[in-house]
Amino acid sequence: MKKFSLLLGMGMLMLSAGLFGCTIGSSDAYAADAYVVLDINPSVEIFTDEDGLVSQVNALNDDAEALLVDTDYVGKTVEETVEAIVTLATELGYIDFDAENAIIVTAVGANDADTEKLENKIRDRIKAYTDKQQIHMDIIQARTQASAEMAAKAEELGVSIGKLKLMTMAMQFDETLTLEAGAGMAVRELNGIVSGHRQEMKDFVTEGLKGEYFAFRQEARQVYSVSRIGFINDAMILAEDSVFAPVIGESATTAAEIRALYQEYLDAVNAIVIPEQAEIDALQAEVLAELNADETFNGLLAQRVVRISEMVALRIQLAAAHNHETQAEGLRTQLQTKWQEVKTLTEQIRAYKAQYVTDFETEHPSYRFTITFEGEAFGVQVQFDWMNEFRLVREEYAIKFADISIDLEALEELFEEQIASQLSELRNQYAADLGALKAEFKGECDAMREEFRNAKEETRNMWGK
Repeated sequence: MKKFSLLLGMGMLMLSAGLFGCTIGSSDAYAADAYVVLDINPSVEIFTDEDGLVSQVNALNDDAEALLVDTDYVGKTVEETVEAIVTLATELGYIDFDAENAIIVTAVGANDADTEKLENKIRDRIKAYTDKQQIHMDIIQARTQASAEMAAKAEELGVSIGKLKLMTMAMQFDETLTLEAGAGMAVRELNGIVSGHRQEMKDFVTEGLKGEYFAFRQEARQVYSVSRIGFINDAMILAEDSVFAPVIGESATTAAEIRALYQEYLDAVNAIVIPEQAEIDALQAEVLAELNADETFNGLLAQRVVRISEMVALRIQLAAAHNHETQAEGLRTQLQTKWQEVKTLTEQIRAYKAQYVTDFETEHPSYRFTITFEGEAFGVQVQFDWMNEFRLVREEYAIKFADISIDLEALEELFEEQIASQLSELRNQYAADLGALKAEFKGECDAMREEFRNAKEETRNMWGK
């Protein structure tokens, strides 16, 4: 994307100069500016820098938060990091010596050749570890698991399955990004969009708190986007006709036509109808009622609560039996069995939850749904997706401007310098508000990290590690 996309980081300074270097001569050049996801459940995301070394590792669910707590892989190679994560997952029981295991690997390099080499290196490193440990592991490349629809879309756009997934992820953070534009972007640029926002949300350590962050960010993006268009429109009204010459070129379009169409664009953005809170609350209550009426879903939650209670009782017994090794070993075995049952139930619940979210968002495309569960109780967050509505309006007007031979982004770039100070004020306000939000949840986040540490230590003890 052009300057507009980079500005939408809202002052996060997400794109360091290192993201745009080169890696000539590096033995890890194939891994430069790469994106990798390991899906074992936990699911972990890895970014690399221009030298092919790990620059960021992110947890994509709560199990991964517990897995990664107090770890640091920055500066390591992708293969070292992958093996360390798989080793940790094995030590904590997510990979079972006595069962069939699977790991889905998504890898995206700077080009097709680098992607293939990266996939092969990751596969070989995992296989070497699992063979040595005598673990049966099915290593699945994500592109082989893609739906027919996704495969067709990737082929249409001329990109790999992995890059299409990365583009889709980046679109969650940049409302100006389209699939067509993303297809033309370098992987490092897409990585910059995603990794910058992942860094920003690191302090929100649970799925529920991440929902709070996304709600906050959506509101801020709405304010920023509307304000920016308004600033540009004001600047256009005051500008001399000659200012438009670089985008008009040889076309017959006039400055007056451009001003009129841009005013129409601003009016269309302002006309996006935001539902009343009562309407959103009613939809949320409807979703919650449907979840509460689902006997299968509630049955899975109830079973999980029972198994966790049984684990708590076994842990108390294990702590009391520390001087009786035979008894302690028997309790560990029981704990391991219960833990695997909880893990299986959690996976079933997550799959059920994901299907519900997909169904809800298909039925209500203007909304985004988040389902959480604590014990046997569901929580539901319903949010109007203003940014998606904005994207649709922007795409419509990009076409309208193209019809009069004007590139919308190039037009807006003419006024970026003029409105820079106003945008800077918005970004500064965003940063201050984000800091306040982090401070508000700091106690809860710190407590959750401590819970993750304790759970990690208890799980290590359970497996005798």
